[in-house]
Amino acid sequence: MFRRLFFLAFVVPLFFPALARAADQAWDDCIKNPDKDRQIAACTQVLARGAAKSDENFATAHIHRGDAYVAKKDVDRAISDYTDAIRLDPKNASARFNRGRAYILKGDYDYESAISDFTEAIRLDPNIRLQGEALTFRGAAYALKGDYEHAITDYAEAMRLNPTHPELDLEFRSTAYALKGDYERAIADCTELIRLYPESAIGFVCRAEMRARTGDFDGALADSETAIRLNPLVGDPHAYRAYAFGKKGQLDRALAEIEEAFKSDRKSYPSLMLYRGELRLLQGDAHTALADFDALLAQGVALANTWLDIVELTKILTYARAGRDAAKLALASQQPKKPQPAAPAVPLAETRVALVIGNARYAAQSPLKNPSNDARAVASALRGAGFRKVEVAENLSRDALVKTLQTFQEEADRADWAVIYFSGHGVEIGGVNYVVPTDARLKTDRNVSDEAVSIDRLMASVGGAHKLKMIILDACRENPFARDMRRTVAFKSAAKGLGPVEPGDATLVVYAARDGQLARDGEGANSPFAAALAKRLSEPHLEVSKLFRLVRDDVMDATGRSQQPFVYGSLPGREDFFFRP
Repeated sequence: MFRRLFFLAFVVPLFFPALARAADQAWDDCIKNPDKDRQIAACTQVLARGAAKSDENFATAHIHRGDAYVAKKDVDRAISDYTDAIRLDPKNASARFNRGRAYILKGDYDYESAISDFTEAIRLDPNIRLQGEALTFRGAAYALKGDYEHAITDYAEAMRLNPTHPELDLEFRSTAYALKGDYERAIADCTELIRLYPESAIGFVCRAEMRARTGDFDGALADSETAIRLNPLVGDPHAYRAYAFGKKGQLDRALAEIEEAFKSDRKSYPSLMLYRGELRLLQGDAHTALADFDALLAQGVALANTWLDIVELTKILTYARAGRDAAKLALASQQPKKPQPAAPAVPLAETRVALVIGNARYAAQSPLKNPSNDARAVASALRGAGFRKVEVAENLSRDALVKTLQTFQEEADRADWAVIYFSGHGVEIGGVNYVVPTDARLKTDRNVSDEAVSIDRLMASVGGAHKLKMIILDACRENPFARDMRRTVAFKSAAKGLGPVEPGDATLVVYAARDGQLARDGEGANSPFAAALAKRLSEPHLEVSKLFRLVRDDVMDATGRSQQPFVYGSLPGREDFFFRP
């Protein structure tokens, strides 16, 4: 009995302070230990002692363990921890914000989840700085999704909330403008970076990239030289200089620049891999180029674990996806593997604009597998052909489609060439052809004019162009609405394909399959028509009529002659029309 009393009186009071000190140490290590393994162990210890509790302290422990997992590239476990933190503390904006970043890093294209988390973080946290960061990352998620308009809006709002540090949003917005094909605004944002930070290489690197992508290779080289002078340890300027040399046909010098970049800054590995893939694609080595692009896309979180790396990741992943599509197209068409200098760009004196639409996710029908890929491949080919502005829009409702056409119409009115490419569902009802928005239901044929958009409306949008107007429709699929559509006396509903058209002067309407035929989606990432079109757009010295005759031959060969693309309309004979002169 005495021994028990002695234990209670003397040992236990000594034991509990030791436990308290151990608990305090575990908590401190969970919050801020730089050794990520020890931090994870400490947070696990904290959570194991109080897993049944649901207060914000344990949510914080989950957040810090999630951050440590991100640093170790274990994003799935990080997302699980952030999810537990949200369950314990639903109003914790940091958990939402960090999980949104983790979804971006995961690299599995779940950008809707990232956007949802950033939106909720913005709603929950009145802290302007966090809102600004959340807006930046939400813009990044929108950009990766291909929704550049929303991305640009978010970057602008982030700069308004955090005007003292606009550098990341300016750089990001320049990329979004470039991906839209609006290089004038992209270069303007890079120039603003240079004005704000004249002693930093960032703005010059940004402008070098944009100038290289617009064909201003001498300007890109000059900006690259300035960036290297300001910071010789930054690998990116070497990459952009390599890109410029590659576009000028000096492929050996370009690849030598890539190797120098690898030597000077291993941190730039992702962007260097990206440009090496592009250079190899220029050489005709599509197999090796595809390996570079696939390596980037497969690594996901291994590319980044800091703020700056995540920002750069949005650009790299987006360009890598476009490069992978181009490499696959090159392999499909069995391009030669000998080095070939790039074709000259369209003269800057001639303005060419394009609107590229891919509608795949229909509310009332099963999704189509190819339109998004087809739109991106065609857009990339048009940019490569020197189009001044190429806007890509995906999964448009009727209101969004009409608004997009109205905006593009203003661009077309100021342009020499105006081109619209549409991939998705199209129908012919009562002799009128329509492209189908994603929210269409088409319960009765009388609803078509209210729920769909006629091809005449598309032709009106390009009608103001000064020289050439063109509509390209990869929409000649089986009408999925025909089975359930209630027919009326007034109309006859077509079950397949589109009807013939008679465009006006200097206007071409190109069907992926002639009137009454169906267009195939094919077995690969792109439809036979989109693959052939992107391939031929990359070739120089093809007059438009010859180009589409070759596309016809390619598609007929690929489909066993069951699908024949067809061109309606005619062009004036006073001049020749080349996508790539």
